[in-house]
Amino acid sequence: MDQRVQPLKPPADPRRFGFFVDGRMMDAGDREILSRSSPAHDVPVTEIPKCRADDVDLAVAAARRAFEDRRWSGLSGADRSQVLLRTAKLIRERL
Repeated sequence: MDQRVQPLKPPADPRRFGFFVDGRMMDAGDREILSRSSPAHDVPVTEIPKCRADDVDLAVAAARRAFEDRRWSGLSGADRSQVLLRTAKLIRERL
């Protein structure tokens, strides 16, 4: 069996991302876009919206609501760790 690693190729088009606030994905809308290029290939690989101050305010307000209604703060440390460990596992699986 051939164990050589195939070289990675950049995507044909950059992947476009939004941002996540209050349980939902937000579209870039009219926000400025940050383009990140592959250092090895010098081509754009991702496009990410630059969030504005009002976006940060929305995220902070959502976090405050989640804290006050105890969705997160009401969980035990063990339960919160299970959520974070599951999240890390899913991220690793989707790399």
